[in-house]
This record gives sequence, structure tokens and C-alpha cells, in this order.
Amino acid sequence: MEYDTSGIRPFNFIRRADPNHLLTFIRNEYPQTIALILSHLEANKASIILKKLPLVLQSDVTRRIAIIDRTWLEVLLTVEQVLEKKLSGSAESCFASGGIEYIVEVLCLVDADTRNHIIEALEDEDPELAEWIKINLFV
Repeated sequence: MEYDTSGIRPFNFIRRADPNHLLTFIRNEYPQTIALILSHLEANKASIILKKLPLVLQSDVTRRIAIIDRTWLEVLLTVEQVLEKKLSGSAESCFASGGIEYIVEVLCLVDADTRNHIIEALEDEDPELAEWIKINLFV
């Protein structure tokens, strides 16, 4: 299948999906896949899903969103196609997504308990990232 990469906006179909419905389809995915999907949602929807993930996944997914830089188009399209099938039936192109600014926006939208739990877990897993997030939360 050929794609015109000039106008592609990955995961466009999930932007209309209800976050709770989307959660049922992604909660058992690998943390990297969940991070990739959440990084393409509006922050308010991503925050709803992040809050409802199991506690053990919240900090891992948060860390992965924060460190996402660029994702190969082929990977995006593959994940998108699989997710679209789940939702409907139950090399040189890159896209920027995720990052510290985005995850800070998401964390600003979750409740304080969830945010604090995630930051505390990140302090153990990746202290430098936790510090960057804390600094940016207060900017």
C-alpha cells in the first residue's frame, strides 16, 4: 500500500475515539506501543488513559513518551493499521511526537496522586528525566 507522506497525520482515527474505549484495546500492549499511541492523542485524552493504566505501567509509559523523538513512518503505519483493525473489528519519513513538553502537558491534566506516583517511580528509574519533568511542571 502506498501513502502520500506529505499530508499524513498518524493515528487520525483515534482522535475521535472515546479514551475509555481506546483504553480497552491498548491496555495489554507493550509500554512502547502505548506510549506511541498516547503521544499522538490530545493531551486531555492521553491523561485520561494514562491515569487508568495499571500503576506499574504509568511511569514506564510516561518515561517512554518523554523520550520519544522520532518514529519511522513504517512503524507508525503498522501500529496504526493493527489498532484500527482492533477498533473497527471487535524509511525516510519520520514524525515528531511525545517528548518532555508533551508529557508535562499530560501530567498537568492527571490528578495529583497519579502525577506524584509517576514522578516518584521515575525518580527511581530515571532520576534525570524525573528532574526535567518536575522543573517543567512548574514553568
